[in-house]
This record gives sequence, structure tokens and C-alpha cells, in this order.
Amino acid sequence: MDKTLCRMSINAIFLFFYPFMTDDNYNLPRIINVQYSYNFNKVDYCIDSIDEEFINRNNILDINLFEKIMDRLDKHWFTTKQNDIKTITPLASSDQCDVCTKKEKEDDPILICQGCSISVHRDCYGSSYSKDEFFLCQCCIFHDLDHTCIFCLKEGGAMKMTSNYKFGHILCVIFDKSLDFDNPISKEPIYIEDYKPIIDDCMFCKNNYGTKIECNFDCCFNIYHLTCGIDKVYFDIANKISYCQQHDPTIKRCMFTSNSSFRNLYSGYVKINNPPLIRQKVKMSEWKDTKYSLIIKSEPKIYEDVYKLGKDTDKNFIKSVCNYWLCKRNIFKTYDIHYLRHTVEK
Repeated sequence: MDKTLCRMSINAIFLFFYPFMTDDNYNLPRIINVQYSYNFNKVDYCIDSIDEEFINRNNILDINLFEKIMDRLDKHWFTTKQNDIKTITPLASSDQCDVCTKKEKEDDPILICQGCSISVHRDCYGSSYSKDEFFLCQCCIFHDLDHTCIFCLKEGGAMKMTSNYKFGHILCVIFDKSLDFDNPISKEPIYIEDYKPIIDDCMFCKNNYGTKIECNFDCCFNIYHLTCGIDKVYFDIANKISYCQQHDPTIKRCMFTSNSSFRNLYSGYVKINNPPLIRQKVKMSEWKDTKYSLIIKSEPKIYEDVYKLGKDTDKNFIKSVCNYWLCKRNIFKTYDIHYLRHTVEK
């Protein structure tokens, strides 16, 4: 029998969604516009190793009733979430990408994450979604993981998953020479094997933790966290170049007084290979709660009809299984997306 509610290990969940293929056919998991219905007259639940430990510890003999209770609780809960998600009106996209701060292009639409409201160009995020699809960023797909950037130790902004299942800002990766994307098209996973953070104090916050960016001007020793300098210094995304405030080439200089000063104007700057893509001096967007995120994060609940599954003498047993299910469901919320990834309808 097909156990459609069979539990998966956390590693299986990651591999299910992110096999991290590096070929040209790489596609991100997407929310498919198909309504999924559950058969309440059929038991699809399959016990896992965690269930077995609970069963053995409590000397549970009626395995069939245990599976029936867990099956009914899961199906009720996910059906409720499906119905709630169907009522969502998709958020309208912003006119500015959080990564590059540029406006939408005809061949590169801006997508808005329905879970945190971050807006990104499809190419800047490495997505294969169209503008009409229900887009979720990686942080919102794995909503119960720690979303602190492991490089700058800040939240907010557009992030991708690392090869060790943590998260990092796309911009932190672009401007740190020891970091790269394993797949430059999909921008994932973030390859961290050669990661070597600079050990020195940030010129803005005076702290030495995490990734810091070096000013690329010759013989300049100013360094700064990307998130500390994001609204203050020069960042050229196309050439992966950053200059501190002192050497920002966009700041107007004083009038030249000699031919020598004119000749030295560009001395010390890196020769660029691509037309510059200069990010506006604005902070990265903060994540916001959306209707989708509130539904996904909502607490599981017990439906009274589950007590009708057994005899009157089974009430205490059913109650103990319900409490166990609540505890387990609160711990393993990542599994929600396994069931809900195909429930959204426009």
C-alpha cells in the first residue's frame, strides 16, 4: 500500500527538495497549483523510528489504532492548512530587487516571496520561477531552521542555503573572494569549503566576527561587514568590487589643479571587465510576516472527532497519542512543506 504520509528523515527532506544538481537543467522546488485531497477512510500513516520509541516506551499494543489516530490528526491538520492557503491573495511584487536594487526588466521579472515579502530579480536569486507562480525563497521553504547568515550573522535580505544546510546572504557570497556558488546559475548551494574569513575589526561596528569585505583600492586596508557597509559604501555586483567611503569612485572629487592629479585620478582602482552594476546605498529588506507565513507557523490543533476512532475505554490512550502528536508536530515543522508544496491555487 502506498504510504503517502510516510515520515521522512531530515536528510531525506533536504535531498528531496535540494539534490544540488549542477547541470543546466537544475530547477528549484516549486509550489504546484494542484489541490491535494486526503482519503479519511484509508489509513496511510506509517510509523517511523521516533514513533517506535514512543510505542515501546509506553507498551502500546494496538499499533493499528495508533496509526489510525496519527493518520487522522495529520490529515485534519494539513487539510485545514490547505484550505487556509487557498484563501491567500498573492502579494504584489516590488519595483526594486533587494539584491541589486534595480527595477524589473522585460526578460528578468521581479519575484516576491509569499512567505517573507522579499523581492528579487529571477536571475539575481537564481530562480526558474515565472512571475505568475507562487514563489517561496529558501528560507521560507525551510521556515523552522535558523535563518541567521553564517557569514555576517545578520537576518533579512535574500539568502541561499549553504552546502552544510545553513543560510548565507547572496551579497555576502558575491563580495567574499573565498566564497562561491556551486551552481552560478541557480546560485546554490553556497560552496564553503574554501571559506576563510578576514580576522580584523570592521571599520563601522568595530567587531571582528564573521565575513568582512576588503576595500579593493590599492593599499587600502579598510574592511567592513557587508551588512554594516551596505548603505554606506560602493558595491559593484557585476565586477564583485567594493570601495570604502574614502575611495568611492562615484563621489565627486575636488577640481584638478595639475596634470599630475588628473593622471592619478584612477590610480589604485581595479580594472573592470564588465559594465558596472552599482548597488544603491540602501539596507537589505527586512523579512515581514505574511498570511502564508502565519498559516505555516500556526500551532497544530486536535480535532474532537479523533476521539471517535476508538472505544470508550480507549479515551486515555487516544489523549496520550494526541499529546504525542502535538509534541512531534511542533518539533518537525519542516515536514509541513512536504505536504503543502502542491496545495496553492491561484
